[in-house]
Amino acid sequence: MIVGPGLILALTATAQAQVFTARTNYATGRSPQSVVVGDLNGDGFVDLVAANVGSNDVSVLLGTGTGSFQSAVSYPAGPFPFRMAVGDLNGDGVPDLAIVNGIDPKVSVLLGTGTGGFSAPVDAAVGAFPEAIAIGD
Repeated sequence: MIVGPGLILALTATAQAQVFTARTNYATGRSPQSVVVGDLNGDGFVDLVAANVGSNDVSVLLGTGTGSFQSAVSYPAGPFPFRMAVGDLNGDGVPDLAIVNGIDPKVSVLLGTGTGGFSAPVDAAVGAFPEAIAIGD
């Protein structure tokens, strides 16, 4: 994955050919800064989430299982979302997002719906200027 101005550049490969296919561009919100991957809707396919600092949202691109992704769906995030982690934060078995907001001393949590969508963000205060985030068990 390569994050560019308002898009993600994706290179995919097949196990049979063991070569990359031609690059595919996927539109996102403004100024994406980071990308995380996970199976957000439980279909067994890789999905993408981009944190967009220019539009204060995240773009979710659900995988199709053929090496491509559906068009992005955006969800609000906090101000200047630039780092993310994906994992089950509330123990319901569904992936959630934790997002570092670069100009606000808060982390935004978006709970997953199980269909690849997310709830409205809930903010948690953290120390000044958080720079990274990780989720573990």
